[in-house]
Amino acid sequence: FAPRNRDSYRKPPEGEPPLWDNISEDILPRVYLILDALFRTVEALGGSVNQNLSLQIRGENVFYSITEGKTKTAHALTKDEQKQWEKYEKEKKLYRYAYEPKFRKYDYIPSGKLTFTARRDSYLRDTDHIGLEGRLGEILLDLYIESENVRIEREKREAAQRKAEEEEKRQK
Repeated sequence: FAPRNRDSYRKPPEGEPPLWDNISEDILPRVYLILDALFRTVEALGGSVNQNLSLQIRGENVFYSITEGKTKTAHALTKDEQKQWEKYEKEKKLYRYAYEPKFRKYDYIPSGKLTFTARRDSYLRDTDHIGLEGRLGEILLDLYIESENVRIEREKREAAQRKAEEEEKRQK
């Protein structure tokens, strides 16, 4: 499902999977294996996988993200960009004003290190010694903790809504 054109300055096309912008094509097979193991385990424990790849755990929707780290490097001009720059230099000498071409300053190269985030204040990352594949137990624990947090927040919202409705009835 990964698209061939990975332009980070545009939005994902309709129908693209959630991993469209965060994972390079080289690392996608590894991510699919991690997600497969995760989905099978959640389903074995009574949960389910939603259409948008979020998880239904103990009756609550739990969202997570998997991202690949990127290394920031100085941008090297391509041949086309070099030609544009040379054209600008020539025009600058001949005319009073020339439009300076704009190029990005940095390139972000995928590093191959994955980060899994389910809770707002916690994440799991690949290390030099162990990858996310070896930390599936910790990932499941984070997902179940997040499902509990989602349940508590939902109950608080429902209680506040009931209280507001009762206050409105009392006002009437």
